[in-house]
Amino acid sequence: MDRRGFFSAAVALISTGTAGCLRLSAEETATETPTGETDVAPTDAASPTGTPTDTETPTETETPAETETPAETETPTDAETPTETETPTGTQLQYEGDILTLDNAPWQEIQGTTDREPSAELDVEIDSETPSDPFVKRAAPVVAVDGTFSARVDMSDTEEGSEFTVRVRVDPDDDETLTEAPGRVV
Repeated sequence: MDRRGFFSAAVALISTGTAGCLRLSAEETATETPTGETDVAPTDAASPTGTPTDTETPTETETPAETETPAETETPTDAETPTETETPTGTQLQYEGDILTLDNAPWQEIQGTTDREPSAELDVEIDSETPSDPFVKRAAPVVAVDGTFSARVDMSDTEEGSEFTVRVRVDPDDDETLTEAPGRVV
Protein backbone atom coordinates (compact mmCIF):
# COMPACT_ATOMS: atom_id res chain seq x y z
CA MET A 1 0.00 0.00 0.00
CA ASP A 2 1.39 3.38 -0.95
CA ARG A 3 1.28 6.59 1.12
CA ARG A 4 -1.93 7.81 -0.46
CA GLY A 5 -3.72 4.51 0.26
CA PHE A 6 -2.43 4.52 3.81
CA PHE A 7 -3.54 8.12 4.32
CA SER A 8 -6.99 7.36 2.88
CA ALA A 9 -7.43 4.37 5.15
CA ALA A 10 -6.35 6.44 8.18
CA VAL A 11 -8.83 9.19 7.31
CA ALA A 12 -11.57 6.60 6.93
CA LEU A 13 -10.81 5.15 10.36
CA ILE A 14 -10.76 8.53 12.02
CA SER A 15 -13.95 9.78 10.36
CA THR A 16 -16.02 6.66 11.05
CA GLY A 17 -14.69 5.94 14.53
CA THR A 18 -13.77 2.56 15.87
CA ALA A 19 -17.35 1.22 15.73
CA GLY A 20 -17.65 1.76 12.00
CA CYS A 21 -14.15 0.92 10.81
CA LEU A 22 -13.82 0.05 7.16
CA ARG A 23 -12.19 -3.21 6.29
CA LEU A 24 -10.08 -3.18 3.20
CA SER A 25 -9.42 -6.53 1.67
CA ALA A 26 -7.32 -7.51 -1.30
CA GLU A 27 -10.43 -7.11 -3.47
CA GLU A 28 -11.17 -3.50 -2.33
CA THR A 29 -9.52 -0.15 -3.03
CA ALA A 30 -9.96 3.11 -1.11
CA THR A 31 -10.28 6.26 -3.17
CA GLU A 32 -10.71 9.84 -2.07
CA THR A 33 -13.80 11.67 -3.35
CA PRO A 34 -13.72 15.34 -4.35
CA THR A 35 -15.27 16.29 -0.97
CA GLY A 36 -12.42 14.61 0.90
CA GLU A 37 -14.38 11.50 1.96
CA THR A 38 -12.98 8.05 1.44
CA ASP A 39 -14.90 5.75 -0.88
CA VAL A 40 -14.27 2.01 -0.87
CA ALA A 41 -15.08 0.10 -4.02
CA PRO A 42 -14.52 -3.52 -4.90
CA THR A 43 -11.88 -4.20 -7.49
CA ASP A 44 -11.93 -6.68 -10.30
CA ALA A 45 -9.72 -9.51 -9.14
CA ALA A 46 -9.10 -10.50 -12.75
CA SER A 47 -7.94 -7.00 -13.66
CA PRO A 48 -4.16 -6.75 -13.63
CA THR A 49 -4.33 -3.11 -12.57
CA GLY A 50 -6.74 -3.66 -9.69
CA THR A 51 -9.10 -0.91 -10.86
CA PRO A 52 -12.55 -0.56 -9.30
CA THR A 53 -15.41 -2.34 -11.07
CA ASP A 54 -18.91 -1.11 -11.71
CA THR A 55 -20.65 -4.16 -10.17
CA GLU A 56 -19.96 -6.04 -7.01
CA THR A 57 -19.25 -9.70 -7.52
CA PRO A 58 -18.89 -11.82 -4.43
CA THR A 59 -15.90 -14.09 -4.34
CA GLU A 60 -15.21 -17.17 -2.29
CA THR A 61 -12.97 -15.18 0.03
CA GLU A 62 -15.69 -12.66 0.86
CA THR A 63 -18.04 -15.20 2.53
CA PRO A 64 -15.99 -18.02 4.02
CA ALA A 65 -17.89 -20.80 5.77
CA GLU A 66 -16.19 -19.91 9.05
CA THR A 67 -17.90 -16.52 9.17
CA GLU A 68 -21.41 -17.81 8.54
CA THR A 69 -23.78 -17.45 11.46
CA PRO A 70 -24.10 -20.83 13.18
CA ALA A 71 -27.59 -22.24 13.51
CA GLU A 72 -29.11 -21.59 16.88
CA THR A 73 -29.22 -24.60 19.12
CA GLU A 74 -32.01 -25.17 21.54
CA THR A 75 -30.86 -24.91 25.14
CA PRO A 76 -32.63 -27.06 27.73
CA THR A 77 -34.74 -25.38 30.36
CA ASP A 78 -34.06 -25.77 34.06
CA ALA A 79 -36.80 -28.40 34.25
CA GLU A 80 -35.15 -30.46 31.50
CA THR A 81 -31.64 -30.14 32.82
CA PRO A 82 -30.79 -32.81 35.24
CA THR A 83 -28.76 -31.80 38.26
CA GLU A 84 -26.25 -33.94 40.07
CA THR A 85 -28.08 -33.64 43.38
CA GLU A 86 -31.37 -34.99 42.09
CA THR A 87 -32.69 -38.05 43.87
CA PRO A 88 -35.64 -40.21 42.94
CA THR A 89 -38.90 -38.98 44.39
CA GLY A 90 -41.44 -41.13 46.08
CA THR A 91 -40.97 -44.27 48.11
CA GLN A 92 -39.17 -47.41 46.95
CA LEU A 93 -38.48 -50.78 48.53
CA GLN A 94 -34.95 -52.10 48.10
CA TYR A 95 -34.47 -55.74 47.16
CA GLU A 96 -32.67 -57.90 44.63
CA GLY A 97 -34.38 -59.85 41.87
CA ASP A 98 -37.99 -59.81 40.75
CA ILE A 99 -39.54 -60.20 44.20
CA LEU A 100 -38.67 -59.33 47.78
CA THR A 101 -37.60 -62.44 49.68
CA LEU A 102 -37.59 -62.95 53.45
CA ASP A 103 -36.24 -65.95 55.35
CA ASN A 104 -38.48 -68.07 57.54
CA ALA A 105 -36.73 -66.59 60.60
CA PRO A 106 -37.10 -63.86 63.22
CA TRP A 107 -36.12 -60.24 62.62
CA GLN A 108 -36.22 -60.13 58.86
CA GLU A 109 -35.40 -56.69 57.51
CA ILE A 110 -37.29 -54.75 54.82
CA GLN A 111 -35.42 -51.66 53.60
CA GLY A 112 -36.42 -48.73 51.45
CA THR A 113 -36.03 -45.06 50.63
CA THR A 114 -38.56 -42.24 50.70
CA ASP A 115 -38.91 -38.52 50.12
CA ARG A 116 -40.92 -38.18 53.35
CA GLU A 117 -39.53 -35.92 56.07
CA PRO A 118 -36.95 -37.34 58.47
CA SER A 119 -38.54 -38.67 61.69
CA ALA A 120 -41.82 -39.40 59.87
CA GLU A 121 -43.32 -42.73 60.85
CA LEU A 122 -44.36 -45.11 58.10
CA ASP A 123 -46.56 -48.21 58.16
CA VAL A 124 -45.12 -51.35 56.55
CA GLU A 125 -47.69 -54.11 56.07
CA ILE A 126 -46.89 -57.67 54.96
CA ASP A 127 -50.09 -59.33 53.80
CA SER A 128 -50.16 -63.03 52.87
CA GLU A 129 -51.38 -63.98 49.41
CA THR A 130 -51.26 -67.73 50.24
CA PRO A 131 -54.64 -69.06 51.52
CA SER A 132 -53.02 -71.99 53.39
CA ASP A 133 -50.79 -69.60 55.40
CA PRO A 134 -52.77 -66.41 56.06
CA PHE A 135 -50.96 -63.68 57.98
CA VAL A 136 -50.70 -59.93 58.27
CA LYS A 137 -47.61 -58.46 59.88
CA ARG A 138 -46.91 -54.80 60.57
CA ALA A 139 -43.93 -52.64 61.43
CA ALA A 140 -43.64 -48.89 62.01
CA PRO A 141 -40.21 -47.72 60.82
CA VAL A 142 -39.08 -44.11 61.18
CA VAL A 143 -37.54 -42.24 58.23
CA ALA A 144 -33.84 -41.49 58.81
CA VAL A 145 -32.15 -38.18 57.95
CA ASP A 146 -30.87 -39.64 54.65
CA GLY A 147 -34.39 -40.73 53.60
CA THR A 148 -33.95 -44.43 54.33
CA PHE A 149 -36.12 -46.66 56.48
CA SER A 150 -35.80 -50.20 57.81
CA ALA A 151 -38.59 -52.41 59.17
CA ARG A 152 -37.98 -55.64 61.08
CA VAL A 153 -40.56 -58.40 61.20
CA ASP A 154 -40.69 -61.89 62.70
CA MET A 155 -41.27 -64.37 59.88
CA SER A 156 -40.41 -67.50 61.89
CA ASP A 157 -44.08 -68.64 62.10
CA THR A 158 -44.65 -68.50 58.31
CA GLU A 159 -44.34 -71.37 55.83
CA GLU A 160 -41.56 -71.44 53.23
CA GLY A 161 -42.96 -70.68 49.79
CA SER A 162 -45.75 -68.44 51.14
CA GLU A 163 -46.31 -65.43 48.91
CA PHE A 164 -47.11 -61.99 50.25
CA THR A 165 -47.39 -58.32 49.30
CA VAL A 166 -45.43 -55.63 51.13
CA ARG A 167 -47.20 -52.24 51.25
CA VAL A 168 -45.74 -49.01 52.60
CA ARG A 169 -48.23 -46.41 53.82
CA VAL A 170 -48.12 -43.18 55.78
CA ASP A 171 -50.81 -44.40 58.18
CA PRO A 172 -52.16 -47.93 58.77
CA ASP A 173 -55.73 -46.57 58.51
CA ASP A 174 -54.98 -44.78 55.23
CA ASP A 175 -55.76 -46.52 51.94
CA GLU A 176 -53.07 -44.55 50.09
CA THR A 177 -50.17 -46.89 49.37
CA LEU A 178 -46.82 -45.19 48.78
CA THR A 179 -45.31 -48.31 47.22
CA GLU A 180 -45.76 -52.07 47.19
CA ALA A 181 -43.87 -55.14 46.07
CA PRO A 182 -44.54 -58.87 45.75
CA GLY A 183 -42.63 -61.18 48.08
CA ARG A 184 -42.00 -64.80 49.08
CA VAL A 185 -40.83 -66.58 52.22
CA VAL A 186 -37.72 -68.66 51.47
